[in-house]
Amino acid sequence: AVTVSLLSVSLGLASTPLLVWLGYINDGMYIDHYWLQNAHNLWWQLPLVFAAGVALLFATLHLLRGIGRMHGAFAKQLLVKA
Repeated sequence: AVTVSLLSVSLGLASTPLLVWLGYINDGMYIDHYWLQNAHNLWWQLPLVFAAGVALLFATLHLLRGIGRMHGAFAKQLLVKA
């Protein structure tokens, strides 16, 4: 659940400027209880949203790698005879 949630939020944030540029988001967008009216008028926020999405994506991938290593260490402790 954590993996899917973090990946979907980060990819959604990173793709928002592209969607605005292509015209898929015309009347605004809703991000974290904050309604952005007409995303074309708030052009200065789009690079910030993109940067936040990319940063969250890299943080998510590092977190998932750490969880994988933790699972491997736990399995090794349970399955390998000392």
